[in-house]
Amino acid sequence: MARLPYPDPDDLAPEAREALARLASPLNIMAMVSHADTLVGPVIDLAEALFTRLHLPPEVTELSILQVALDTGAEYEWVQHEPLALRAGVPPEQLERLRVGDTTGLDDRQRAAVRVARWVCRGEEVPASEVEELRQVLTPRQILELFLLTGSYLQLARIITVLEVDIDPADGRLMKVQATAGA
Repeated sequence: MARLPYPDPDDLAPEAREALARLASPLNIMAMVSHADTLVGPVIDLAEALFTRLHLPPEVTELSILQVALDTGAEYEWVQHEPLALRAGVPPEQLERLRVGDTTGLDDRQRAAVRVARWVCRGEEVPASEVEELRQVLTPRQILELFLLTGSYLQLARIITVLEVDIDPADGRLMKVQATAGA
């Protein structure tokens, strides 16, 4: 059970209700964020941008998010994004390997996504040689997108884990209008 009660939607400011209405289905994480009713819209805007405007392949995006879920213990994120990763073409056996820290079978871009997520979540020192390796497989834009994506999901993961947000069943969509990343 969540450590804070979910706000009553009828008590929210109109702008917060409108923002929440853009979701494909009600999500407990966004209901929790709506306590900060002037910020829930921008948080949803960022989430929508991360699903529709990235130049990263969808499987790279999803592997990054799943690694955040693993590093933070945010099972909520794993439950929501596992079906999206499968739809993006990540094989089920690869997801099982990822759960135990095994990146065997990932291509260079996919491994880069996992490494960036680990760096961001764990606060690891990143040698210049590692950044140079990223530059060999990702464009500067994609590198920044990975950091923004990972940081955003780390923020949500901390809300999820600290406030013990209840896990919603996954429906394979998060936004009503959801393009695939990699455009």
